[in-house]
Amino acid sequence: MITYPSAKAKINSIVSMGMLLILLLASMGVAAQPAIVTGTLPQEFSGKSIQLTLINYETRNDKVIQEAKISRDGKFTLTIRLKEPEIYDLGVDNSSLVQVLAKPGDNIHLTINKDGMRVTGSKETQYLIDYEAYRKKVFSKYLKRTYDSSEVAVKSGNEARIEYWNVEHEKASQNYKAELAKWVKQPFLLIRLPLYTIAYAGIQKPILR
Repeated sequence: MITYPSAKAKINSIVSMGMLLILLLASMGVAAQPAIVTGTLPQEFSGKSIQLTLINYETRNDKVIQEAKISRDGKFTLTIRLKEPEIYDLGVDNSSLVQVLAKPGDNIHLTINKDGMRVTGSKETQYLIDYEAYRKKVFSKYLKRTYDSSEVAVKSGNEARIEYWNVEHEKASQNYKAELAKWVKQPFLLIRLPLYTIAYAGIQKPILR
């Protein structure tokens, strides 16, 4: 997990999350029925509680709606009662593990280990996982250097260096957003995923003063 500030900002020409969720629901003709999320985690999580948090990307007023204890063999089960597709965060000890897009009737299974994450039962969740992996790569490519250098500049107190890295960060931010925008335009995402949730991975400018 990246320890830098999480990237959050809108990309131009976004279709609202609400509209896309409505389209997704209508296209699939889903009825009100629970979604089941099961998973297998590394042994280090055994005995801990996993939290299911409903994400509100528009207000950021996220809400923990359920907790489940992780068994000795690292397994857990969550039953989500919902009437329309929603995006949830699964976390342990206040640290996010993965986000899932659950629809009524889904049966999603997650396997998380040192080699990465695997998901069955939800193409949408797999795309969210793929997107996050891609976002981290793009972040490292364009923004990691500017965040690190900005931090050093602030500690030095050198105004010229601070201003220089402010400008460099703005340039890197534009490249970062442009490259993410290419991924968002994939046909699958335009049809199946709420773009607001994906587009909400923009830039948070470092505070240099």
